[in-house]
This record gives sequence, C-alpha cells and structure tokens, in this order.
Amino acid sequence: MAVGLAVLSVVLVSRRGLSSMGAGLAVDPLAALTPVLVAIAACVLVVRLTRLPLDGLARGLHRGRGAVAFVGASGTRGAGSGVLWPVFTLVAGVSIALFSVSMLATSTAGLAEGARIRVGSDLSLTAPATLSRAQVDAVKRLDGVERTATVDWAGGVRLFAGGVTSDVSGYLVDPRELDAVQSGLPADARLSAALTGGITGRTGAALGGWASQLPITSALVVTGGTNVHLAVTELDHLPGVYVRDGEWVFLDRTTLPATSGVTGEPQTVLVKLAPGADAAHVHAELQRIGGSGAQVGDAIAERDSLRDAPLVSGTEQVALLSIALTVLLCIAALLLTLVLNTSARIRLVATLRTIGYSSRQTAGVLAWELGPVLVIGLAAGAVVGLLLPAVVLDPLDLRGFTGSPVQPPVVQDPLLVTAALAGFAVVAAVATVVVLAGARRRSPATVLRNAGGE
Repeated sequence: MAVGLAVLSVVLVSRRGLSSMGAGLAVDPLAALTPVLVAIAACVLVVRLTRLPLDGLARGLHRGRGAVAFVGASGTRGAGSGVLWPVFTLVAGVSIALFSVSMLATSTAGLAEGARIRVGSDLSLTAPATLSRAQVDAVKRLDGVERTATVDWAGGVRLFAGGVTSDVSGYLVDPRELDAVQSGLPADARLSAALTGGITGRTGAALGGWASQLPITSALVVTGGTNVHLAVTELDHLPGVYVRDGEWVFLDRTTLPATSGVTGEPQTVLVKLAPGADAAHVHAELQRIGGSGAQVGDAIAERDSLRDAPLVSGTEQVALLSIALTVLLCIAALLLTLVLNTSARIRLVATLRTIGYSSRQTAGVLAWELGPVLVIGLAAGAVVGLLLPAVVLDPLDLRGFTGSPVQPPVVQDPLLVTAALAGFAVVAAVATVVVLAGARRRSPATVLRNAGGE
C-alpha cells in the first residue's frame, strides 16, 4: 500500500512538470506529501529486505573460524522484528536530514545563480547615457576584476519579423566576452547561448518583448545601409542588462556586416570578479568611475538581500531545525528500539560470560549483533536521502523562490552530506555503546538465577 502510493505520487509529480511562475509559492499538497510517502515506502522496503543480507552474513561467518562474529550475526537473525526497528529509524532519519541538506544547498546555490542572471555577471556598471572608452578601460584595470564584457547602446533599431515592423532598443555585444563573464550560469540563462544558437551565416540576435504572437526564428534589421538578416532567439526574461524600452534586441557585433551602418557606444560593462576579490571595494570603485547617475548592479549584494528576506531566511531556519530535530529524535528512537531486546541481550551476555567468554568477546558479540543492522540503516537512508531531492525538487517551480528566470538545478553539497552522515554514524555508535554498557553491567549469576526462576 505505502509503496503503491509512493510510486503513484512520483509519477503524478513527474508527469505534471513545472508549474507556472504565476502560481507563486502556494502549498501544493501533492508536492508536500510525495517526500513523506517516498520515505515511508523506502523504510518499508528496507525493513522487509534487511533479512536477506543479514542471513547471508550469518551463513558466511558460520564457515569462518571465529565464533564471536557468528554468534552475534546469528543473534540478529533470531531476534525477531524488534531488531529491525533501528533500521527503520535510521532510514527515516537519515533520508529526511539529507533531503533538508539538499534543500539548503539548492536554495543557496539558486539564490546566488538567480542574482547573477539578473545582474548579468558578478557586478555591472551602467551609465545614464553612455560610457567613455576611458571609463571602460578604467573598469578593466581595477584590482579584483578578472574579465569584462561591454554592451554597446545602438539606439533605436527598426526590426521586421513575423509580419510586424517596430522600432526597438538595440544593443551590440560580443558573445565570447559574454561567455567569459557569465561562466557557470546555465545555458538557457546566458545571452551568449541565445546569440550563437541560430541559423548559421546570419547575425545572431536575442529578442524580447516582441509584439507578434508568432514564434520568431528570423528577422530583418532595416537600416540606411545593408539590411541585416538575423537568426533570432526570443527571450522571455531580461538578460541581466538594463534595457530602455519594452521591446529590445541584442545583436552579435562580431558577425554584424560593416555595411549595415548599425553602430553603438558603450553603455554597460559586465564584470567578473577574480577569486578572493573584495566585492564591496570593486562596487565602490565602479560607482566612482561611473559618476553621478550611474547604476551598479551587484549580484553578491542581491543574493545577501534575498537571503535576509523573511521567506528565504525562514525556510533555511526550518530546514536547519528539521535536521537538528531529526538527529535528536533518531537518538531517542534508537535507544528506545534497542531497549526492546534488552532482556534477551542481558541473558546472552550472562550465558557467554558463564561459559568462558571474556568481556572483550562478549562486547564483540553484541557489536556484531547491532553493527550490520545500523550500517544497513545508514546506507539505505543515505541512498533514499540522495535520490529524494531529484524526485521531489526537480518538478517543483523554484523560480519564484530564487528570483531566477530559469529553474535552478538540484544541488548536493558533499561537505554537508558528509557531515550529516557522520553525525548519524556518531549517534548510532553512541546508542550502541550505551546498549553494550547496560548489557555488561549486570551480574551473570543474578541474571541466570532470575532466568531459571522464570
């Protein structure tokens, strides 16, 4: 039943795909229930299948020379369903914690990526009219600036496409320069990809706000010189550069015919920071170079501002709280479930010590009894926790959350994942030590005498 519901929810979420951005961040019952159903189904399957590796381990140890490992593994096989509850606890706890870790990493990376897309790079300088060549060169010479890309303002450009003629704001750019400052951004958010993905032999163009309802793949720039045939990519978002009008076109100046008569003057400089550069210092220098009325775009400041917003900061705090609560609940649940077999474990230790087992050997028996169960629980929880974000977060529309025009990818932070798994491993080890100490503290004679009286 649980497995069937989980499969059905995953299929429905996958088939539905991204919801529209207009839907906002309204609560989606299907999206909210899917991770819970998947986690429950995984727990059920793991608990049912755990017997198989445990039986195989016991049979393999039976053929070995040592009795300690065989006795411990055999004790696990005969302990009934109670010993499998730690597996259920660890699978649920680890999977939920890793899902929360992925949510944190995805939101952090998505906010940073969305800010860079809106600005066009790490930083940008846009003049109220145009920039002089001296100003552009001054930006390139700044400490902390690794690469720059210049956007030229070409004024009004008459464009004919889809049966419609309109005067639009024209901009000239070099796709290679853009690639250098926009490295790391997804292809569908890079202006350079839109300019170079059209018809070979034509001037690349990225068009936005066009009035025609027809899909546009080619257009004609009507000039006083040679008309220019364009290979057009329509964009449904601003490409991270300040535009003057509702309709605009970016042209690849490297393939623009010289006879077209379309020229421009620098208006915006996109800046990629060098590793370790002081973004605040470069921001201040850009403002100084641009002078009064200049606009400085700052992706780092935008990202920090978004992270301070109540929605984003609250979501991150909830994710951190869920990780902490999961660890605490896992500790309590492990201790409670391991207590289920306390009486049998104490009798086993008393028997082994009576027949001559040393304290070290009895500890080894108990470690072999609990160790494989906890390892299986951790491993299965890790697998579920790493797969769950791709199943649940991929179909959700996170653009409204990150402020990005494109869907951010699901991110797994190796350091956070490792830290979470290490934390649960420590929890499992502590719970095991507590159980071992409790089982070894009782007097063997007293335990056996009480067992005989029963």
